[in-house]
Amino acid sequence: SIFFNIFYNCLFFQNRRKYLKNERCYMFNLFVTFLRSYKLKKKLFVLMIFSCVIFNSFAQETKFNLFGSKEVFALSPVIDASILGTGVSLFVTDFILEKTIKQSSSNLQNKVFNKDELSKLDKLFINPYSKTLDNLGTVGSFALLASPLLLLTEPKEEWFTIGTMYVESVLLAYSLKDFGKVLVNKPRPYMYNNTYPQKEIENGDWNKSFPSGHTTLAFTGAAYTSYVFSKYNPSSSWKWPVIISSYALASAVGISRVASGNHFITDVLCGAAIGTCCGIVVPFLHTLNAKINSKSDKVQTSFSPFGVDFMVRL
Repeated sequence: SIFFNIFYNCLFFQNRRKYLKNERCYMFNLFVTFLRSYKLKKKLFVLMIFSCVIFNSFAQETKFNLFGSKEVFALSPVIDASILGTGVSLFVTDFILEKTIKQSSSNLQNKVFNKDELSKLDKLFINPYSKTLDNLGTVGSFALLASPLLLLTEPKEEWFTIGTMYVESVLLAYSLKDFGKVLVNKPRPYMYNNTYPQKEIENGDWNKSFPSGHTTLAFTGAAYTSYVFSKYNPSSSWKWPVIISSYALASAVGISRVASGNHFITDVLCGAAIGTCCGIVVPFLHTLNAKINSKSDKVQTSFSPFGVDFMVRL
């Protein structure tokens, strides 16, 4: 109906420019609201995962070896199916639990939680809500999620392997942090202050403090980029700059989540641990498979515009 109104007013009203400008602002605000919606983030995330898989499948224009050289990392039907299956299972379980376990926010009007119920470590940093720092943390988290683009400097035949491992890492990290949020239902720090945002209570995000999702995804991107880049380029002069800058930015995201009143320090530490483990363990498992394949793999599969080629080593 929105697009029909735009079309109708363009044809029949004289002030079409002014109307279009207002409609564009409305559409932009609607799009931002969609992105910030907690319930719709999961649908967007699933779409991103499948988009990455499709992009990786068709990213290369010339003939290429789909599974790469297998010298550093190697895909495995068993390992990849296990990781993806675990991630999807957790994702579905989280969705079911979220629909089943849901705390009512109707009795939270002007309610302030008691700080004495918190642990000594959580009491150290309890900050009021800051929208500016909240947005900065979001930008930093998305920037680190895009950091594996640095790995496009590797040969094209490695892109599918790199992309697949990254999808697995992010899916596993995202599912684990969401699983923790649903089970723990920990109120955010701003609920212990009088100036908490009413909007966050209305959308049900007020009790999703543990663990920190932004920090989890930020450290997943940082750990994955650092580990994979180091494996491909062990002697590169850029190795340590990449590692230090990645983890420094991820730490800044964690700090911003505490400073913005969205998370306690324990939430951030747990998120950093989950993200780091997922970002390192997933590609590490593929290095083990690469060692096995270097000894026993005798068949290589490659794709070209003319079909599928198989090469057998005798």
